[in-house]
Amino acid sequence: MKIREFYETVSDKFPSLNYEQVEAICLSPFKYLKFVFNEGSLDSVRIKHLGVFKVSKARVKRLRKLLDTPSYISTYPKSKVEELTNKLKEYDIRHSESDQVCTKDIECTTDRDS
Repeated sequence: MKIREFYETVSDKFPSLNYEQVEAICLSPFKYLKFVFNEGSLDSVRIKHLGVFKVSKARVKRLRKLLDTPSYISTYPKSKVEELTNKLKEYDIRHSESDQVCTKDIECTTDRDS
């Protein structure tokens, strides 16, 4: 594994860190990314030196399909369903192909209004 190779090259520079700690440090950005996406967020995440990670369109499409399924809606609390519906609306506003400029508060104006 690459982390093992990396650890072997830096272990003399950081003698207080063992392999498990270095592995946790190396994997932490990806664990954070997994946490953000598993929480249901549809926001993109920027990780320094690695780039921007965006939710896939297939995931959004699947979420829309689930929210149209009565059996799915009945298994979750109404607050969770409303939260996911609002996240989809925010996603639509941010990713619309119109000439809208949106702020984080979901207040949108067109470029012509500014």
